[in-house]
This record gives sequence, C-alpha cells and structure tokens, in this order.
Amino acid sequence: MIISTAWTRKVQNSKTLQQQYRHLFKMDTPYQTSVIDGLHLLSDNPLEPAFLSLMKSYGKHNYPTKSPYAKSYSLGCVTLLFGPRFPKVAPYKIKINPSEGGLSLQQVLDWATFASGNASNLHVRRVDFKVDLLNYDPVHCMNRIWASGFRTLDDRFKNETLYLGSKRGSKSIIIYDKATQQKIPKNIHFDWTRVEVREKYDKQNQLSLPVFLQDLRLISPFQNLVIVDADQTGLDALLVKYKKTVIADSVVKTFKTLNTYQRKALLKKLDDMGKLSYLTIEHDKQLRDWLIY
Repeated sequence: MIISTAWTRKVQNSKTLQQQYRHLFKMDTPYQTSVIDGLHLLSDNPLEPAFLSLMKSYGKHNYPTKSPYAKSYSLGCVTLLFGPRFPKVAPYKIKINPSEGGLSLQQVLDWATFASGNASNLHVRRVDFKVDLLNYDPVHCMNRIWASGFRTLDDRFKNETLYLGSKRGSKSIIIYDKATQQKIPKNIHFDWTRVEVREKYDKQNQLSLPVFLQDLRLISPFQNLVIVDADQTGLDALLVKYKKTVIADSVVKTFKTLNTYQRKALLKKLDDMGKLSYLTIEHDKQLRDWLIY
C-alpha cells in the first residue's frame, strides 16, 4: 500500500497501523491532486476514543503559543487542537489536508467519521482552496493577478509570497512558489505556482462537513480572480486614455490607481482581447480531476 510521506515515521513504519486503518492512510488520489489544501473543522461534542488514542500514540504533542487552543497533536495531514483558551471557542478543532495526504473526498469523510463518530457533528470553520499552475512563473503570476470585487486589496510581499487581503478578513488570497516551498532540487526545479483562497465561515454560515462536501461543486472560491496576460507595453497602451502607466510591473498596484468605472472598462477591453485567464475555470477542472477518484 502506498501512503503519503506527509504521515509521521511511526505511521510509515507501522504495517499493523496501515492495515488496521487502510481506508484512512492509503493514497487514493495522486499527491497534491485535491483542490483543498486545508479543511478546518470544529466540534462541540466529545471526540471518539480511538481517534484520540491514535493522535496521542502516533502524533507529535504541541503547545501552540499563538492559538485559541492550549494543546495540539499533529499527525502528518491531520492536526487536533484542544484545550480552548477562551469561553466562545469550540472544545475541539481538527485540520485535515487532503492535498498532502493524497486523500479522496470519501477519505475526508472517513477521517471525520473516525474522529467524531458522525461527520455531521463537525462544522466547517475555514477552507484553504487551491489551484496549481504548472510551468507558470510565480513572480509573473504575482505581477499579473487581479481579484475583481475583492473588498480589501492589501497586497503584501513576504518571503517571496504575495498576500492579498487582511488576515483577519473572511477571505484572503496567497500566491507563492510551491516548488521552492517543497524544496524541489534546483537541477529538477520547474515553475510551480500555488494560488490559495482562504475562506472563513462565521458561526451563522458554518455548514456541517457532509453538507459542505455535497455542495462543493457549487462553490466558486476563485470567481472574479483573473490573470492579466498582457505585457507591460500592452497595458501601458490601454492606460494612456486614463493618463496612467503600469506601476512596478504590478497589475494590483496599477489597477488600484483606477476608479471602479475605469477598472471595469479596462477589464472588459482585456477580456475582449482574450488577455484574461479566469482561475475559476482551472479550479473547476482540477476539482473534477480530484472527484473522479
């Protein structure tokens, strides 16, 4: 049986554990296929003893310093947080990363059921959706990305990563070099751009996990997120009528100098010229590829 290298050495070396929990650890989908890179689930109910025993026996015990929780066990693609520091925080939080684990949608449900006894007891707090762009230069993507309709477009560069939006907001966008993050050797290094949309759901909008997964095809986290394929010369030519020029080769910085009407008109012109690539199309394709397993 093939399992992801993301699991701890204890799991990788335990044939008994792999046989007992084959449906949880087996790579049912190719590595990094899932469009979900992080699924944050809350539970108000006690978790299953078998799950807690597995996490304590094979996971790493952590004491998070900057977290609403005092304790945590990390087991590869699954993390358990407990011991809430504040009254309104749910007793338990579980994070699952199907992308790193090579997990199918059914396996996500299996893990949820194993942890809680009933997957409906877990509610979705945050989802990290992703799109991978292979053979696409990360810096070029950062310079040409635009999130139309995004309320707070606060772009920040940190460690060669572009962050759009406030960390405290309900939605943020992160673009980074996944090949470098994965420490792929330079001699076989290739362009691998990861675009993530992180969405938080407040208490009124939190869905149970089964309902969320059932509606997954209807969710469009990358809607209105586009890559402008025009080069700087082409953009400068279109900006002449507004008496503007491209700023620091950045679409975000440039578009922020335009008013709403000007941005809409410019995007319409670029779309008519075939210079916009809609990431929602790529997301839908990668979602379909994941769901066939």
